[in-house]
Amino acid sequence: MSDDEFIPDEETAPTSPVKKVTKEKSTEKRLKNILNQAEAYTKKILGTKTKGRRVKKASAKTIQKGKSRRHCNDSNEDINSNEEENNCEKDDFLLLNQPSILKHELRNYQLNGLNWLISLYHHKASGILADEMGLGKTIQTIALLAFLKEYKKITKYFLVIAPKSCIPNWIKEFKEWLPCMKVVNLIPKKAKREEIIRNDLQPDMFNICVTTYEGVRICLDHLQKFDWEYLIVDEAHKMKNEASQLSKKLRMLKSNYRLLLTGTPLQNNLHELWALLNFLMPKIFSSSDDFDELFNVTKKMCCCRTCRTKKCIND
Repeated sequence: MSDDEFIPDEETAPTSPVKKVTKEKSTEKRLKNILNQAEAYTKKILGTKTKGRRVKKASAKTIQKGKSRRHCNDSNEDINSNEEENNCEKDDFLLLNQPSILKHELRNYQLNGLNWLISLYHHKASGILADEMGLGKTIQTIALLAFLKEYKKITKYFLVIAPKSCIPNWIKEFKEWLPCMKVVNLIPKKAKREEIIRNDLQPDMFNICVTTYEGVRICLDHLQKFDWEYLIVDEAHKMKNEASQLSKKLRMLKSNYRLLLTGTPLQNNLHELWALLNFLMPKIFSSSDDFDELFNVTKKMCCCRTCRTKKCIND
């Protein structure tokens, strides 16, 4: 080993302040680079979604109704209240208080999470709720269904898919938080599933169906008979492979919206994140190659082991 390659021990030779500052600047530059790429990709997505639409300049108004507040734009100052409400339908909706049909109180950050889910709904977008474990992804999802029932009068049909170990918790939380909606637990065992399908999982007989990944695989034919308002997948990182049987089966179910719950949307590489986004919005995130190329930071970094520095080639 040459002198140039010798790395002194931390106890005998503390880290140089210059090296520390250089490393921090390098990290900051990488993060800035990723954010710039994310912004570019967002503009690309928005351009795809808004292509062909005419944008009308409007003056800002605010509508206060019940326990909610809506912000909408309209250029006509003399518009009547009905037209105002219709114009607000697709704009931002801020819930100041939780839905009254919820039997327990949401924490402040859970109410913020609910408002984020509502904003996705109003923009006709699916999404990933990626809060860490213990922050109440299940509760926020139940609160979303409560909002849809109370404010939008939507009561059917919702499909929740989760690992077998998570099913009892989902059933328990629905009973405690939203008992006004009928929940059916679709058990895939043959002796039970036939009775459940015959007696419970029929049109106008339930609001929410909770089942396992295996339940989707076995009961796919029956589940395909429903037009689901929301398709909710818990522990969604298990779908990180778009070619997996689970991902293929779920794509065969019709739904207006899709919601993925996971604390680890990104585990190994960005392609796994693309697989989840492709499941949510296949028309927008259609090309994995474009996504990988745009966010592939490693190709834009030149790693020099001999000098132990990283240089950004081109942003």
